[in-house]
Amino acid sequence: VDERAFVNIILPSVYTIHHIKWVKPSDKESLEDYSKQLLLQIDQSPPFALVGLSFGGIIATEISNLISVEKTILISSVSSSQQIPWYFSLAGKLRLNKLIPVNLLHKNKMLFNWMFGVKSKKEQLLLKEINDTPDLHFTKWAVDCIIHWKRKSNRFIPIHIHGTKDKIFPIKNINVDFPVENGGHFMIFSEGKYISEKIAAILSSVTM
Repeated sequence: VDERAFVNIILPSVYTIHHIKWVKPSDKESLEDYSKQLLLQIDQSPPFALVGLSFGGIIATEISNLISVEKTILISSVSSSQQIPWYFSLAGKLRLNKLIPVNLLHKNKMLFNWMFGVKSKKEQLLLKEINDTPDLHFTKWAVDCIIHWKRKSNRFIPIHIHGTKDKIFPIKNINVDFPVENGGHFMIFSEGKYISEKIAAILSSVTM
């Protein structure tokens, strides 16, 4: 997903929100090298925090291990490979991600909505809008990165906001700071007000 998923995230005006844009990765590009690319979009002169959603949280984790960040907030995401479900690794070992066409998931809207925990019509429409023209090259690369991620520890303490009903990254694998009751993987939209309040509270505890 991209910045459209953050439409319901509203923070106090004292903070400036800057959305980092995805760039096209090369076929064999590592997560660390890709994170260095995105790092070029970050102005490190003022104090700042990183907020990462889903795969963006994995990228935020890698960036936070490269530079000094005030806070790293992960939404519906993981901060180490140990938090990724075992069947992701199994799929990688069996090379299922290479055998099963990734566009099948995009075409099966019912399965896609179920996996993301989409509840309302508005959520369905937004997710459909974001994924109507998927970058299949990027999706294949990202899935491969996730199932082969080797990050075991971090030089920072991540803050997790996570849904109790997340089907992609189950909450049982994660030490969650702010659980969202019945929140699915796309709770960034349905629980935007609650998540906004939690982000604002986290940011207020540091000098920005």
